[in-house]
Amino acid sequence: GIGNKFDEKFVKIFEPDKSVDAEGQLSESGIKNIDFIILSHMHFDHSGHAFSSSDLFSKSVIICQELELKAYKNPNDFTRGSYVKYQNRKNILTLDGSRRISSEISVIYTGGHSFGHQIIKIKIGNKRYIYGGDLFPSAFHVKPNHLTAIDVNPIQSMEMKKKILKMAISERAIMIFNHDTNIISARISGTPERPEIEQCDI
Repeated sequence: GIGNKFDEKFVKIFEPDKSVDAEGQLSESGIKNIDFIILSHMHFDHSGHAFSSSDLFSKSVIICQELELKAYKNPNDFTRGSYVKYQNRKNILTLDGSRRISSEISVIYTGGHSFGHQIIKIKIGNKRYIYGGDLFPSAFHVKPNHLTAIDVNPIQSMEMKKKILKMAISERAIMIFNHDTNIISARISGTPERPEIEQCDI
């Protein structure tokens, strides 16, 4: 998430909603520590809590792509606005491509949206879930050519979206949208070129 520590300039530009906070919600649920944080990418709205000094997150192992960590440390003129100033952090496990994290969780390197973007696949019982990060930030963005304006490689985004959609359709996976306030999750049908969504509960 976006985190809960903002300077005056950040608040003026982005107007973050301080009433919703992942750290507070997790604490209220009785969770006292987080072992791993798997980041789809390190843009500020996805990695805010990853660099928190709170007891809940400070000992967590961050899992991200090596390419993404390099992009975060050394942003260019196009990507600089998407990352906060580099903060040194121990316990970062970097990956070089797709990897199975456990029997239930795997990551698939996609690039496209950012240099080291990855999606996360989760298996719980007989259900499959796909957290698409900002390759699929909302239901609107399910179509391969519906991209965000800040994708560093739009062609790569479109090609990887088709591959992920093919997988989601064949596995009847539930896709989770992190930037959609109306449709949080949906199953995908149709074809990768012409996907259709069916809203469903997680």
